Amino acid sequence: MLWDQGINAVLAKHLAPLGVNVVGIHREEFDPYGMTPKPWLHRYAYGPLEGAIFKTHALLKSYTVDLVHIHSLDNLAPMLSTFTPTLLHYHGSDIRGKWDKQRRDWRYAKKIIVSTRNLLEGAPESAEFLPNPVDTDLFKPLEYISLRNAALYVDYGAVDLAERIARSNGLPLVVVPKGTPYREVPVLLNRFTHYVDVKRDGAGRVLVSKPDDTGSLLGLQALACGLTVLTLSGERHGLPPEHEPDNVSKRLLEIYREVIG
Repeated sequence: MLWDQGINAVLAKHLAPLGVNVVGIHREEFDPYGMTPKPWLHRYAYGPLEGAIFKTHALLKSYTVDLVHIHSLDNLAPMLSTFTPTLLHYHGSDIRGKWDKQRRDWRYAKKIIVSTRNLLEGAPESAEFLPNPVDTDLFKPLEYISLRNAALYVDYGAVDLAERIARSNGLPLVVVPKGTPYREVPVLLNRFTHYVDVKRDGAGRVLVSKPDDTGSLLGLQALACGLTVLTLSGERHGLPPEHEPDNVSKRLLEIYREVIG
């Protein structure tokens, strides 16, 4: 059972062929870009004023499953852990710099995984990095689209750095705001030869700045579409095998078996 983040749709899609019966619990307000397609999940859409209804429904549903895989909503872990093995999955600002503050919740989880390596800073030793899967059925080169020899940047708060990176590579930069519907993103990416992968979080910290930093999900999607991805530490080419959805799902299934025991 997975719930609460759009990325769970990709995991559910690739876990099903491995024999996992996935029940997805999802809130539309936490998927503003439409990442979660209905064919892969049982979608429960509750509005922003109905969070309590969502949580109650999710808790009742969790009685019927072998394991609960929670994305970010760690305040349910203390209650759930009393009757269902719980796996917590963090993705970024939900835990970055907050490990001590949120220990009261995550300490009840049987297993913790994070989607980027830098989130392991301050994490318990048992926490594990599980790469973000990229939906390669959707994100792939589209040969019918004419390329523009330019760099694309989706504005994640670091336009100044993106401009510097593009300029150092002799490329014009096209900046677009966040908010492109999920299924339109592959078309957007395929119009360019390069993508600039740099961002700042809510606290102003620069992410994707070191050679061993995990790229942002959008940067990984750009790699899957065949773009050259430019970062503060150099160029990247080709989607790393660790982000292939089948590889991520196989490792996740191993983790599930460890958690269930």
